[in-house]
Amino acid sequence: MSLFCFVHPEYGRLVGRMFTASLLLAMLLGSYLISATPASQAQSPPPRDQVQVPFTAAEIPSKARKVVNFEEVQGGSIRVEQDGALWELPLLHTEVDAEISGPIADVELRQLFANPFSQPIEAVYLFPLPDRAAVNDMMIQVGERRILGEIKKREQARQIYEQAKQAGQAAALLDQQRPNLFTQQVANIQPGETIEVTLHFVESINYRNEGYEWVFPMTVGPRYIPKQGTGPGHSAGDEDRISPPYASIPTGHRVDLQLSLNAGVAIQDLRSPSHRILVDEEDEHTAHISIDSRDAAPNKDFILRYDVAGKTPEAAVLAHRSGLGGYFMLMIQPQAPEFLDETSVTPKEMVFVVDTSCSMSGFPLSKAKDAMRLAIAEMNPQDSFTILDFNDQVSGLSPLPLPNSSYNRQMGKRFVDSFRGSGGTQMLRGIKGALDLPNDDRLLRTVLFMTDGFIGNEEQILAAIHQRLGDSRLFSLGIGSSVNRFLLDRMAKVGRGEARYLRPDEDAQVAVQEFYERIRNPVFTDIELDWQGLEVEQLQPDPLPDLFAGQPIVLLGRYNQPGRGQLTIRGRVAGKTVEQRIDVVLPKRQDQNSAIASLWARKSIEELESRQRGRPTAAVIDEITELALEHRLMSQYTSFVAVEEGRSDTAPRPPTKVHVPAELPELMSPMSQAGAAAHQSMNLGRVLRRGSAAAPPPASIESAPLAKRDSSKQSVFHQFLKQDSAAELEAAEPAISNSAAASSHGARTKTSQHCSSIQLLLVDAGNGSHHKAGALERQLDATLEPITRRWCKDQSRYPNGGEWHIRLRLDGQGGVREVMVIRDSLRHGALRKLLNDLRDSGQLSLLSAGKSVEINVVIRFNSTN
Repeated sequence: MSLFCFVHPEYGRLVGRMFTASLLLAMLLGSYLISATPASQAQSPPPRDQVQVPFTAAEIPSKARKVVNFEEVQGGSIRVEQDGALWELPLLHTEVDAEISGPIADVELRQLFANPFSQPIEAVYLFPLPDRAAVNDMMIQVGERRILGEIKKREQARQIYEQAKQAGQAAALLDQQRPNLFTQQVANIQPGETIEVTLHFVESINYRNEGYEWVFPMTVGPRYIPKQGTGPGHSAGDEDRISPPYASIPTGHRVDLQLSLNAGVAIQDLRSPSHRILVDEEDEHTAHISIDSRDAAPNKDFILRYDVAGKTPEAAVLAHRSGLGGYFMLMIQPQAPEFLDETSVTPKEMVFVVDTSCSMSGFPLSKAKDAMRLAIAEMNPQDSFTILDFNDQVSGLSPLPLPNSSYNRQMGKRFVDSFRGSGGTQMLRGIKGALDLPNDDRLLRTVLFMTDGFIGNEEQILAAIHQRLGDSRLFSLGIGSSVNRFLLDRMAKVGRGEARYLRPDEDAQVAVQEFYERIRNPVFTDIELDWQGLEVEQLQPDPLPDLFAGQPIVLLGRYNQPGRGQLTIRGRVAGKTVEQRIDVVLPKRQDQNSAIASLWARKSIEELESRQRGRPTAAVIDEITELALEHRLMSQYTSFVAVEEGRSDTAPRPPTKVHVPAELPELMSPMSQAGAAAHQSMNLGRVLRRGSAAAPPPASIESAPLAKRDSSKQSVFHQFLKQDSAAELEAAEPAISNSAAASSHGARTKTSQHCSSIQLLLVDAGNGSHHKAGALERQLDATLEPITRRWCKDQSRYPNGGEWHIRLRLDGQGGVREVMVIRDSLRHGALRKLLNDLRDSGQLSLLSAGKSVEINVVIRFNSTN
């Protein structure tokens, strides 16, 4: 584990809010109001039907009233103690009431905001919802008054809200920042008053492997946005809208989740891998589920899974038809043709990509490494493979995929063992590194991407996959307790693969086995539908995606005329055409299942957005807006607004703005947040593998064509192929123990061991000067070139490898003036002599000179024997 988790300054604002607000509040409140009592000692809010404000403004001690005079709190955890109980403000309580009937979830979310102070406040709360949620209603309750929200164009809703806020009226505004991220603002919560905001949404339930899964997210992980921005799909300043402040201590906030399940058939194996739950089984078809109060902190996704009895139905249709027309949902389970030979396996080129950025530190990265070791072991003998990891930079096992030999698998496992969480999430570099590798026309490239998805430039990532995918397939494996499912689902959709999720406390073997089952079984491709005797239109999704074994087709569409007919599904499996026929009835009148209309509109909006690749035209924006307004739906261009009529203040005082802090996702290392502050004081902690940063850019290298590969694409590693002569490579590294390496990849493949045999870990540069981190690391990497070459030649004599901990003293101009060895577990005399020559090796680049500097460096030597 690295001593510090290094991240770019882009993360600094997240931590800055947390630290600055805590300091501000401590200065303002002193020990009387701010409490660091552990959450376990705090009294939980009373049951859902008894939630009340614990005190009124008149009951607050006079000393406490002084806190309300601060101008604007940008974050932090506000806690008020009353009668021995700790209360988190301004979000007092959250309730979730969900009903699952068949394949549809109907959910009501209630957020209770309170103000015990003597001046009005405005609460700002960023929170997640399922990325497929069709949010179709909002209501606020002020005292006994209930105000129904209106759906408006986003700019219009903002204007109505701001005018109400300035007039002193109670008002609420709901904005969509991403399909899975929403901001709730509640203005003019009066002293001693509560305002309850109720949201309603519907969504379809995931069905896979003969079981159902429903996920309700509860917190927002920290989003990293590269300096180049979020892409054309999002405006400047977007980072502030998707980055909540984080509480420096547990908030004590709890979520009361109640769920009624009616499966229609017998329920089997009802379980939650994420939470302790209480289950009341009313009969074999229905159950009531609630979260155990001891496990109700909003710091992880709630996951419910269940199977149903009986054989999987071939098809199921739900319809709704009123005066506005008809809508239907059709779920079809393709039947596997009898001619399929499950033992036949197509050779594949496996590209494994692992996120080793700061947010993956701790349990998530440990789980990713477990999954990678299993993935390496489960490959087919005919497969080739390589492994990439990315944070600020991209590193790799090899410049080109390697044959699946015992030697190469061991080398891959050692490479995985070296992973350390550090740096920012430059996912775009990982995407380019995986998809820009030169093609082998004999193999199907299959990319498995492991990440938590904590980024803010989603549109750039999806556009890059679409542009570079070609004939490859990309699968995503989300690792963590509260991952960015919107991004991971869309990556798999654009990549013609599938998304899978793995909690850090789950067994990685199940996820890896499921991944290999998916790619080993032939997919159902080129799907066509023939609606004989039925008039249907505007089907979603369009076009239909490829399907893997056990994966159903879920169609949403409209119909104007009722009728009965036969649907024929045609597609190709393993190169052969197959057909499946299903009887379908679309009713003349069906008042039930009204949620299907919202689901169809939400899916239509999603398809319109995805086709634009982050560059929507005015016509598409208008179409999305019209759809959302017609169906009363949240979207990127529409918002809900509610204003209390009849109450206004002739001389209103601007309300104090309070940002509700979020909980850091469970099992996520606090270093992922602390790392940002550390970087501001020049503490560095990141992993550099030989060759990943020292070479010139790819454009400066002339490369020869590679056998059987499309050399028109320049790999992120292509720049390193000619760095050493063939003779030096032969002398430096043992031959790969598979003759196929030479025939398919040539001698170039051998650079892989050169690149993975040494890691450079900068653990501390606390010197007060401002390093240009990337330049410094590249210079250090280049300076260590003689040591790296010598180690590649001698590593066979040191099977256990070793480690150096050295301290470099630099003068004010950046030159190495002293090298001190603090620790040496390698004991290699020739390498120590080369190390002593460092002080004569030239200048190290610093952004600002004039100060002497000490840099502590750990160099880890891996043996490939």
